[in-house]
Amino acid sequence: MGRYSNDPIILENCISIDLKHLKKLGYLKPDQIRAGGLQWRSGKQIIGKLSIIVNTIAPPYIQLEYVYRGEPVKRCIWLTNIKPPIGDGRKWFFVCPVSGKRCTKLYLINGFFVHRLAAKGVFYQKQIESHKDREFYGVLGFMFDKMELPKHYKTHYSGNPTKRFTRYLNKVEKIKTVLPGVLGKI
Repeated sequence: MGRYSNDPIILENCISIDLKHLKKLGYLKPDQIRAGGLQWRSGKQIIGKLSIIVNTIAPPYIQLEYVYRGEPVKRCIWLTNIKPPIGDGRKWFFVCPVSGKRCTKLYLINGFFVHRLAAKGVFYQKQIESHKDREFYGVLGFMFDKMELPKHYKTHYSGNPTKRFTRYLNKVEKIKTVLPGVLGKI
C-alpha cells in the first residue's frame, strides 16, 4: 500500500488564492455578492479549479467549492478589512480557518486553504536550498535570468560607470575567481 510523501511542501508549487488577484478580478467591491470560478494552469494543462462566491456584505466571507483527491469540498473562509491610514477604501484580509491570523494569501495544503504559518513542514524553495547553492545562485543567478545586458542598460553616466553596472562587473570578477577554468575566456 502506498504512503504519502515525507518530502517538504514547497509553497511556490502549491495552489494559492491571493486577495490582490481577487481584487483585480473585481470580487472585492464593497456591498456585493459575486460568484465565479478560478483555475490554475501548468503550461496548457489545468491543475486546479474551483468555484467561488465572495460576499462583501456584513459579515464578509468567501465560499469555495473544489475537488480534492476525488472528494468534493465546500469551505467558507471569513474576510475582514481595515481602513488604511492613508487614502480611502478598505484593505481586505482572509482570516485563516486554522490559525485565525489575518493574511492576504492562502495556500491549498492537505485539502485546506490555510495561511503558510498554519501548516507544518512547509517551506519556500530558498529555505531548502543549501548555503552553497544559495551562494552559487547569488553569484551566477543573473546568468540564468539574463544572458546579456538589456537593450537600454546604461553602463556609464557622465563618463563614470553606473552603480548597477559596477555591481554587474563585480559579479563577473567574482565568477572569474570562483570558476577560473570554465569562465576564463569571458
